[in-house]
Amino acid sequence: WTGGFFVKDDNNPFQNRAPATLTTMEPSVEAGVIIAPTTSTVSSVQEALAMIESMGDKRFLHAVIASDYQFLYEESKTTKTPAASEIDVGGIFSQKVPTDSISGKRSVVLTAAGNLASSKAFSLWPLETAMCSSADTKGCDNGIHYAWPELGGSIRPTTDEATQNMIVDGIDCGKMSLEDALEGDMQVLVQAPSYLMVPKYMESNLRKGLQGAFLI
Repeated sequence: WTGGFFVKDDNNPFQNRAPATLTTMEPSVEAGVIIAPTTSTVSSVQEALAMIESMGDKRFLHAVIASDYQFLYEESKTTKTPAASEIDVGGIFSQKVPTDSISGKRSVVLTAAGNLASSKAFSLWPLETAMCSSADTKGCDNGIHYAWPELGGSIRPTTDEATQNMIVDGIDCGKMSLEDALEGDMQVLVQAPSYLMVPKYMESNLRKGLQGAFLI
Protein backbone atom coordinates (compact mmCIF):
# COMPACT_ATOMS: atom_id res chain seq x y z
CA TRP A 1 0.00 0.00 0.00
CA THR A 2 1.09 3.59 -0.62
CA GLY A 3 -0.04 6.74 1.06
CA GLY A 4 -2.74 7.33 3.63
CA PHE A 5 -3.41 8.73 7.06
CA PHE A 6 -2.40 7.10 10.33
CA VAL A 7 -4.70 7.43 13.34
CA LYS A 8 -3.06 7.17 16.74
CA ASP A 9 -4.48 7.16 20.25
CA ASP A 10 -2.40 9.55 22.36
CA ASN A 11 -3.91 8.13 25.56
CA ASN A 12 -2.89 4.59 24.68
CA PRO A 13 -0.56 3.18 27.39
CA PHE A 14 0.55 0.28 25.20
CA GLN A 15 3.24 1.42 22.82
CA ASN A 16 3.18 -1.76 20.74
CA ARG A 17 -0.39 -1.27 19.57
CA ALA A 18 -0.62 -0.57 15.86
CA PRO A 19 -2.33 2.68 14.82
CA ALA A 20 -5.45 2.86 12.72
CA THR A 21 -4.66 3.70 9.10
CA LEU A 22 -6.44 5.46 6.30
CA THR A 23 -5.11 4.43 2.91
CA THR A 24 -5.68 6.34 -0.31
CA MET A 25 -5.68 3.79 -3.10
CA GLU A 26 -6.34 5.97 -6.13
CA PRO A 27 -3.62 8.40 -7.21
CA SER A 28 -4.34 12.11 -7.34
CA VAL A 29 -4.01 13.89 -10.66
CA GLU A 30 -2.48 17.33 -10.93
CA ALA A 31 -1.83 19.01 -14.27
CA GLY A 32 -2.35 15.67 -15.98
CA VAL A 33 0.35 13.91 -13.95
CA ILE A 34 -0.31 10.97 -11.62
CA ILE A 35 1.31 11.71 -8.26
CA ALA A 36 1.82 9.51 -5.19
CA PRO A 37 -0.75 9.76 -2.37
CA THR A 38 0.35 11.68 0.71
CA THR A 39 0.46 10.53 4.33
CA SER A 40 -0.94 12.49 7.27
CA THR A 41 -1.61 11.84 10.95
CA VAL A 42 -4.84 12.00 12.96
CA SER A 43 -4.49 12.28 16.70
CA SER A 44 -7.60 10.64 18.17
CA VAL A 45 -10.56 8.32 17.74
CA GLN A 46 -12.74 11.44 17.75
CA GLU A 47 -11.01 12.67 14.61
CA ALA A 48 -11.46 9.24 13.02
CA LEU A 49 -15.17 9.42 13.84
CA ALA A 50 -15.36 12.87 12.27
CA MET A 51 -13.72 11.48 9.13
CA ILE A 52 -16.21 8.60 8.97
CA GLU A 53 -19.13 10.97 9.49
CA SER A 54 -18.00 13.44 6.82
CA MET A 55 -16.47 11.10 4.22
CA GLY A 56 -17.84 7.64 4.99
CA ASP A 57 -19.84 5.92 2.25
CA LYS A 58 -23.46 6.67 3.18
CA ARG A 59 -24.74 3.30 1.98
CA PHE A 60 -22.22 1.55 4.18
CA LEU A 61 -23.04 3.69 7.23
CA HIS A 62 -26.76 3.01 6.76
CA ALA A 63 -26.02 -0.73 6.56
CA VAL A 64 -23.85 -0.63 9.71
CA ILE A 65 -26.62 1.10 11.67
CA ALA A 66 -29.36 -1.16 10.28
CA SER A 67 -27.33 -4.26 11.20
CA ASP A 68 -26.98 -3.07 14.82
CA TYR A 69 -23.40 -1.92 14.25
CA GLN A 70 -21.89 -4.99 12.64
CA PHE A 71 -18.54 -4.22 10.99
CA LEU A 72 -16.47 -5.46 8.06
CA TYR A 73 -12.90 -6.57 8.84
CA GLU A 74 -9.88 -6.34 6.56
CA GLU A 75 -8.50 -9.73 5.54
CA SER A 76 -5.00 -9.27 4.07
CA LYS A 77 -3.21 -9.69 7.41
CA THR A 78 -5.05 -12.90 8.37
CA THR A 79 -4.60 -16.54 7.41
CA LYS A 80 -8.13 -16.86 6.04
CA THR A 81 -8.43 -18.40 2.57
CA PRO A 82 -8.75 -17.65 -0.25
CA ALA A 83 -6.43 -14.67 -0.38
CA ALA A 84 -7.39 -11.61 -2.39
CA SER A 85 -4.77 -12.52 -5.02
CA GLU A 86 -6.57 -15.83 -5.62
CA ILE A 87 -9.93 -14.20 -6.39
CA ASP A 88 -11.04 -13.14 -9.87
CA VAL A 89 -11.82 -9.56 -8.87
CA GLY A 90 -12.03 -8.40 -12.48
CA GLY A 91 -14.47 -11.15 -13.38
CA ILE A 92 -16.71 -10.30 -10.43
CA PHE A 93 -16.89 -6.56 -11.07
CA SER A 94 -16.13 -6.15 -14.78
CA GLN A 95 -19.66 -6.61 -16.14
CA LYS A 96 -21.24 -4.22 -13.67
CA VAL A 97 -18.69 -1.70 -12.36
CA PRO A 98 -16.25 0.25 -14.57
CA THR A 99 -12.57 0.52 -13.67
CA ASP A 100 -10.87 3.76 -12.68
CA SER A 101 -10.69 5.84 -15.86
CA ILE A 102 -7.16 7.06 -15.13
CA SER A 103 -5.27 3.93 -14.17
CA GLY A 104 -7.59 1.27 -15.56
CA LYS A 105 -7.18 -0.60 -12.28
CA ARG A 106 -9.42 -1.38 -9.33
CA SER A 107 -8.81 -0.44 -5.72
CA VAL A 108 -10.29 -3.52 -4.03
CA VAL A 109 -9.84 -4.84 -0.49
CA LEU A 110 -10.92 -8.28 0.76
CA THR A 111 -12.93 -8.12 3.99
CA ALA A 112 -15.00 -10.51 6.09
CA ALA A 113 -18.10 -10.30 8.27
CA GLY A 114 -19.40 -12.42 11.13
CA ASN A 115 -17.62 -15.63 12.07
CA LEU A 116 -15.30 -15.45 9.03
CA ALA A 117 -13.59 -12.34 10.41
CA SER A 118 -10.39 -12.71 12.42
CA SER A 119 -10.60 -11.67 16.08
CA LYS A 120 -7.53 -9.47 15.57
CA ALA A 121 -8.48 -7.89 12.25
CA PHE A 122 -8.94 -4.15 11.72
CA SER A 123 -12.44 -2.91 10.89
CA LEU A 124 -12.61 -1.27 7.48
CA TRP A 125 -14.45 1.95 6.58
CA PRO A 126 -14.74 2.92 2.88
CA LEU A 127 -14.40 6.67 2.35
CA GLU A 128 -15.54 8.87 -0.48
CA THR A 129 -13.39 11.43 -2.24
CA ALA A 130 -13.71 15.02 -1.04
CA MET A 131 -15.69 15.86 -4.18
CA CYS A 132 -18.38 13.24 -3.58
CA SER A 133 -18.58 13.88 0.16
CA SER A 134 -19.55 17.52 -0.39
CA ALA A 135 -23.12 18.43 0.42
CA ASP A 136 -23.84 19.86 -3.05
CA THR A 137 -22.80 16.78 -5.06
CA LYS A 138 -25.90 14.59 -4.77
CA GLY A 139 -25.86 11.79 -7.32
CA CYS A 140 -22.07 11.78 -7.53
CA ASP A 141 -20.67 8.32 -8.35
CA ASN A 142 -18.29 7.78 -5.45
CA GLY A 143 -16.82 4.64 -7.03
CA ILE A 144 -17.54 2.53 -3.93
CA HIS A 145 -19.02 -0.94 -4.49
CA TYR A 146 -19.31 -4.19 -2.55
CA ALA A 147 -19.49 -7.79 -3.76
CA TRP A 148 -20.19 -10.98 -1.80
CA PRO A 149 -21.40 -14.56 -2.41
CA GLU A 150 -25.16 -14.81 -2.75
CA LEU A 151 -25.17 -17.86 -0.45
CA GLY A 152 -22.60 -16.45 1.99
CA GLY A 153 -19.30 -17.99 3.01
CA SER A 154 -15.93 -17.49 1.37
CA ILE A 155 -15.41 -16.18 -2.15
CA ARG A 156 -14.15 -19.05 -4.26
CA PRO A 157 -10.65 -18.76 -5.75
CA THR A 158 -10.01 -18.89 -9.47
CA THR A 159 -8.77 -22.48 -9.09
CA ASP A 160 -12.27 -23.59 -8.02
CA GLU A 161 -14.22 -24.59 -11.13
CA ALA A 162 -17.60 -24.54 -9.37
CA THR A 163 -19.80 -21.55 -10.19
CA GLN A 164 -20.65 -19.02 -7.50
CA ASN A 165 -23.29 -16.33 -7.82
CA MET A 166 -22.06 -12.97 -6.58
CA ILE A 167 -24.06 -9.94 -5.46
CA VAL A 168 -22.74 -6.48 -6.33
CA ASP A 169 -24.32 -3.90 -4.03
CA GLY A 170 -25.80 -0.89 -5.76
CA ILE A 171 -26.08 -2.90 -8.98
CA ASP A 172 -27.97 -6.10 -8.11
CA CYS A 173 -30.80 -4.26 -6.37
CA GLY A 174 -33.57 -6.29 -4.76
CA LYS A 175 -31.55 -9.49 -4.33
CA MET A 176 -29.68 -8.97 -1.08
CA SER A 177 -28.71 -5.84 0.82
CA LEU A 178 -25.38 -4.79 2.26
CA GLU A 179 -27.04 -5.01 5.67
CA ASP A 180 -27.64 -8.73 5.02
CA ALA A 181 -23.97 -9.18 4.18
CA LEU A 182 -22.88 -7.48 7.42
CA GLU A 183 -25.19 -9.73 9.44
CA GLY A 184 -23.96 -12.92 7.75
CA ASP A 185 -20.76 -14.99 7.77
CA MET A 186 -19.09 -14.14 4.49
CA GLN A 187 -16.23 -12.50 2.67
CA VAL A 188 -16.93 -9.15 1.03
CA LEU A 189 -14.90 -7.39 -1.66
CA VAL A 190 -14.82 -3.61 -1.19
CA GLN A 191 -13.93 -1.30 -4.07
CA ALA A 192 -13.15 2.20 -2.77
CA PRO A 193 -10.79 5.10 -3.54
CA SER A 194 -9.72 5.25 0.12
CA TYR A 195 -10.53 3.58 3.40
CA LEU A 196 -9.93 3.82 7.12
CA MET A 197 -8.85 0.76 9.11
CA VAL A 198 -9.37 0.80 12.88
CA PRO A 199 -7.69 -1.74 15.22
CA LYS A 200 -9.62 -3.80 17.75
CA TYR A 201 -8.50 -1.84 20.81
CA MET A 202 -10.18 1.27 19.36
CA GLU A 203 -13.34 -0.56 18.33
CA SER A 204 -15.34 -0.13 21.54
CA ASN A 205 -14.90 3.65 21.57
CA LEU A 206 -15.51 3.79 17.85
CA ARG A 207 -18.81 1.89 18.18
CA LYS A 208 -19.94 4.10 21.08
CA GLY A 209 -19.12 7.19 19.07
CA LEU A 210 -21.04 5.94 16.06
CA GLN A 211 -24.06 5.09 18.20
CA GLY A 212 -24.08 8.61 19.58
CA ALA A 213 -23.54 10.33 16.23
CA PHE A 214 -26.27 11.60 13.94
CA LEU A 215 -25.29 9.79 10.75
CA ILE A 216 -28.64 9.17 9.03
